[in-house]
Amino acid sequence: MKSHRIPLVLIVTTLALLLTPLGGCPAPGGDANSLSTLPFVKTAIPVRFDASLKVGTDLIVFGTGALTGVSYVVPSTHPTAGTAVPGSPRSVGFAVAGKKVAVFDSTGQLSILDAQIPIPLPVALPTNQILLDTLPTDENEDFLSPVVADGNLLLTRNDVNSIAHALKVIDLSTLSGTSLNNLPRSLSVAGRQVAISATDQKVVTFAGDSFFVYDLTAPTADPREIDLSEKGGIQGPFAFGGTHILYVADTTTDNMRLLSLADTTETPTVLSKNPGNPDRGLAIHGGTFAYFLNRNALDQYASSAVSSDVVYRAAFGAVPGTTLSEGGVAGANPADHTPPWAGYGDEVAITPTGSYIFISGNNDIDVNAEFLQVSTGGAFLHFADGTGFLNATDVDASATLVGFKTGSGETTTLGYIVLP
Repeated sequence: MKSHRIPLVLIVTTLALLLTPLGGCPAPGGDANSLSTLPFVKTAIPVRFDASLKVGTDLIVFGTGALTGVSYVVPSTHPTAGTAVPGSPRSVGFAVAGKKVAVFDSTGQLSILDAQIPIPLPVALPTNQILLDTLPTDENEDFLSPVVADGNLLLTRNDVNSIAHALKVIDLSTLSGTSLNNLPRSLSVAGRQVAISATDQKVVTFAGDSFFVYDLTAPTADPREIDLSEKGGIQGPFAFGGTHILYVADTTTDNMRLLSLADTTETPTVLSKNPGNPDRGLAIHGGTFAYFLNRNALDQYASSAVSSDVVYRAAFGAVPGTTLSEGGVAGANPADHTPPWAGYGDEVAITPTGSYIFISGNNDIDVNAEFLQVSTGGAFLHFADGTGFLNATDVDASATLVGFKTGSGETTTLGYIVLP
């Protein structure tokens, strides 16, 4: 993940201004045919550059402080300011499910807020039932959050010294919880990445070189273990798409793998675009997956005259992963092409159906290298923003909404797209 940078100066001149990308002028050397036609909104609503940003159903939730402070907006109301979640919720690692927000404080107490209630207040869950473990301390640890959501389900990773079961699933419609059996052989999930699919009724985590898959239709059963110790191991992180796991193996040259849960041989596919960068984002939804490559210097682009920050060439494809594409011009130096950063980024978000792949930078913004881009399976398209292109970091997406940070350096504001 990116290192801390000296902030740049941003003069914010837009107040929830709706811009149609084709109405802008591309930067010198840009090609109007490579611009996305999706309309985007730039607001003057401040967001914390190194905090989480997550999207739900007509809901965007974002951190506002260095470690505490969370606010949200409902885009359909054309907001000009965020609504603060009461209390002192952590600004990193919260979860969003539909119109509900799961936040936690520094003690690990989890609270649920329903954003569709006129004056919502968080409902704190009893700490003798839910007490989160290993809280993330910065945005780069967001993927290790002890609370993740999908559909109407929340998965929590708990302190087993206080709560007997490390993993619990909460139905957000009733706030009722279901405890999952602990891992076998006294293996620990503490501090590990966890994932849930409400559609497929599955929970996934890993310990050592094994993935563990829980079937929520049989919640009292032990998890299925997929031992990959003789098949490249697991370094992590991973992304879970319901039927497949995209993950980083414990190797250096062919680390990007795709594992089908339907494969009885439990043999992962070594993807043709390798190696990938384990410190950048990866995602899989609706059978579409994406990650970032780090094969050589040609997979990197940095505006070194301004910043040492680096964006990486995206790789993307669809299950079963036999055919992959990559951003920019395959095998070519990005600096030799216009624009040099096409298909390069740090973060990726895929809509649930797999229809759209969005990439951006992460953390604070290098205005010369980090931009919002979108692919529907072909080349990545950028967005016109006045006389240049739309800067963006920390993109996230739901079925109907995309949220991102825009601005310059550490001065970032909220942007979003309402998907057709």
